[in-house]
Amino acid sequence: MHLGISIDLKSSNTYTEEEFLEKTLMLTREFGGWLINEGVLEDSIKNRKFQIIDDVYYVEVDVMTVFSASYTSNGDVNIEFYIN
Repeated sequence: MHLGISIDLKSSNTYTEEEFLEKTLMLTREFGGWLINEGVLEDSIKNRKFQIIDDVYYVEVDVMTVFSASYTSNGDVNIEFYIN
């Protein structure tokens, strides 16, 4: 059994990597804060505890949480995470 969230933002804005990471944290807090440890997520983003594989950012949260985020050059942001 898994409990998870998918957040998709369609936008015409373009983001730098830093803006994308800030937007990822903000959207996760707004729509998924009830499910994830926001402090750990913020620390992982701030300290760059993530891997980028095929333009997808896999962020270290904890052993039970799988967190990934990506963005496109036209401004779309996709965030997915679930608890095992």
